[in-house]
Amino acid sequence: MCTTHDRVEEICNHTRANRDRYRDFLFYPCMPYAHKYANAATEDGILSAITRFMPAYHQRRHSRRHVVGHERYRWHRYLLIDSEMKMFHGLKTPVIFSRT
Repeated sequence: MCTTHDRVEEICNHTRANRDRYRDFLFYPCMPYAHKYANAATEDGILSAITRFMPAYHQRRHSRRHVVGHERYRWHRYLLIDSEMKMFHGLKTPVIFSRT
C-alpha cells in the first residue's frame, strides 16, 4: 500500500523496467495525496496547480474557469483519480483506496 507521493512514481518506473522480477507485485494506492495539492496551490496558485495535475484530455474539455468555479475550488473526483493513477499505468492495482 502506498500514497501517490511523487517518489512513488520512481518505484513504479523501476517496477515497469523490471517486469520479470516484479511480475507478482501489486500496488494498493491510497489517494488523494492531499499534501501534493496543498503544496502546489500554495507555491504556484490554484489555477497553475489544477493545470499541472489535470490530465491533458481533461484540460481540453474543461476550461480553467469552469473547473475552478465548480464547487468552490473542489476538483471533480474523476479528475483527481485520473491524475493520481497516471503513475501506475501498466501495473497491477487491484484495489484503490480513496477518501474523495
